[in-house]
Amino acid sequence: MDEMLLENGNHTGLDVLDEEICRYIGARIKARREACGLTQEKLEALSRCSSTTISRAERGIQILNAANLVRIARALKVSVRELIGIYEYADAVSEDTAAEHALVRDACREAVHRHSSE
Repeated sequence: MDEMLLENGNHTGLDVLDEEICRYIGARIKARREACGLTQEKLEALSRCSSTTISRAERGIQILNAANLVRIARALKVSVRELIGIYEYADAVSEDTAAEHALVRDACREAVHRHSSE
């Protein structure tokens, strides 16, 4: 699947929950990159992702495909699971949306499990 960009405030075909998750993951990538003392350009070199992709992901306006998530996680020396922090995210949501977030969490767990067994 191609990466999707934010257009006029909405991801093409995605709902508000997807946008919220995208911003959350972007903030985690940025925080980890900064904690590692890396610039976006250095992360680009280490991950083989373009600086545009990294910048858009950190700003929460691009949904990364699985391959780029793995590349960035490896460059930052963390697991994809730790990088996206889906468990922390799911624990932080309100009870009103907990069921919907649980579905996202389970899908992420399954994707991480599939990737780690490849």
